Amino acid sequence: MPVAALVLGILSTICSLTVLLWPVGVALGVVALILGIVGRKSAAANNQPTGLATAGLALGGVGLALGILLFVSCAACVGMSNPELQRQMQRSIEEQRRLQEAQEKAAGTIPTPGSLPSAAPSPAPAAPARQ
Repeated sequence: MPVAALVLGILSTICSLTVLLWPVGVALGVVALILGIVGRKSAAANNQPTGLATAGLALGGVGLALGILLFVSCAACVGMSNPELQRQMQRSIEEQRRLQEAQEKAAGTIPTPGSLPSAAPSPAPAAPARQ
């Protein structure tokens, strides 16, 4: 079982790095994780080295993580290419911004236009006329 876990972990990592084979990589990663755990327990119980099982366990985890990461990144790219979704997101962001500004204005943290200090300097007092 440790050798099978190692081989499947290697195949899982390789398949997860390719765009078309990531589902195979995820499936192989799960199987490699299971075989790695079982192989490690049985090797430890028989006082045998657990290195191959540990390596298969690690590579299966890496393959599984890479496959899931590739899926999520592809799903995000496909979702962002939808123009209607982009418009909805933009409207949602603008609505959140307006709500935040309204909350800050109600709390008094944003000065209203009438309460801003005047930008023009105040006129200097008139100097006494000389004779």
